[in-house]
Amino acid sequence: MVRLAVVCALLFVALAGSVVTAQRPTTAISVATDPDVLGAERLFSAWLEGQIAYKGLPGVAVGVVSDQQLVWAKGFGFANVQERRPMTPATLFRMASHSKLFTATAIKAAVAWDASWARFAGLYRGAWGDEQVVLLKDRLVLITPNGSNLDDPVTLEALGDGRFRFVAKTGGGEVGEIVRFEEENGRVTRLVIGDGFFTRVQN
Repeated sequence: MVRLAVVCALLFVALAGSVVTAQRPTTAISVATDPDVLGAERLFSAWLEGQIAYKGLPGVAVGVVSDQQLVWAKGFGFANVQERRPMTPATLFRMASHSKLFTATAIKAAVAWDASWARFAGLYRGAWGDEQVVLLKDRLVLITPNGSNLDDPVTLEALGDGRFRFVAKTGGGEVGEIVRFEEENGRVTRLVIGDGFFTRVQN
């Protein structure tokens, strides 16, 4: 992992240096054809091919962007090992939970507190146990009964439309993960966190 960081840092330094060079009016060398960048690409490619062989990894696709333009992309290994289909920059991948990061990043700011959100406070029961949503000074917090966060509850930052996001780590969730409440016939019925849900325990 340290080696990957070093190689990526070398590639970044080469790109950063070439961007400065490309901004000089006397040269027309683009980032993609800069000799330092080409050298970093060769170094990174050799290292990654070695990692795939040494660790038995199936494959990976890599892309490098500079100034909002893709300057290098390459596939390594196989997209399908059984069929011996090579990995390419055009190989499609399943997004899975990576979309949570993009969703959280895309949402720029929380919205102002709405007193009607107090209706989301209550006990929710799921396959992994209970979650308690508590109204605390014009904000909602998430507490896991009998859990480790009783003294440090997770704040739910309001996004609107019954959606919130975690602003502190919790047992099953990531910072920035989207949390939403579902309602039916004017009653709150579920708390949805990622792929799981908790059913509201009605009083």
